[in-house]
Amino acid sequence: MQQQQSTKDHIPQPVKEVLDVFSDALAGVEFPDVTKDTLTSLADQVDQRQQELEAAQTSLEQAQQALLASQTELLEIAKRGLAYALVYAQGDNNLRERLQTINFQRKTTGKKAKNNSKRPKKSKTAEQPDKQAPVALDASSAKA
Repeated sequence: MQQQQSTKDHIPQPVKEVLDVFSDALAGVEFPDVTKDTLTSLADQVDQRQQELEAAQTSLEQAQQALLASQTELLEIAKRGLAYALVYAQGDNNLRERLQTINFQRKTTGKKAKNNSKRPKKSKTAEQPDKQAPVALDASSAKA
């Protein structure tokens, strides 16, 4: 049976062995709801679902990468916009004060930090930061 040979690790070994028995020694035997055809059909369905899952995971990874790239680009452009606005606002104290309250915290690795939570955590008693330092942008850094 060729389909059975294409099954991967997503079908447990004991199930594969039952499929083998129903393919040769019990090929003509039928039990209520259990036949060679029923088992083969369900194994094929598992194979199909596994392929669908793998495709969905690939799509998810691609979407996550695209989202991260867009977020990074937005963050960089927003920082540049703030720098320009600070230079522009040199004569407008209200606008300048408003702009100076905007702090970019380094949260671009926030997603990675959440994903890393699945890994065993290292002891960081001495080096656990309370918050990331805000990025200071003033008129002199706006020209950079």
